[in-house]
Amino acid sequence: MTPMNDDKINHLSHVVLNGLHEDPSVDEWKVGKEAVLSAIKRGIRAEVKIDEEIDRLVRLKLVSYKRNIMEGSAEWEALYQKIFDTEMTKHGR
Repeated sequence: MTPMNDDKINHLSHVVLNGLHEDPSVDEWKVGKEAVLSAIKRGIRAEVKIDEEIDRLVRLKLVSYKRNIMEGSAEWEALYQKIFDTEMTKHGR
């Protein structure tokens, strides 16, 4: 899993903000644009942090297997995805 850097978070948050700005159902802003942008960035960072923690847990589980499964192999990828999906479900995602 490739971590999301600040540039990607910044870009994505602007995409979300622009989408909200163009949405006709959002006709009034109770706070300024910068406050909304900051809240979007916090939300994205929180989600990324959860994904990174789940990735760490999955990798620890894979390393704990008795037989060595080579990272990047088809078997490793399949097991990673299966465990990752299970962990996501446990975390309500």
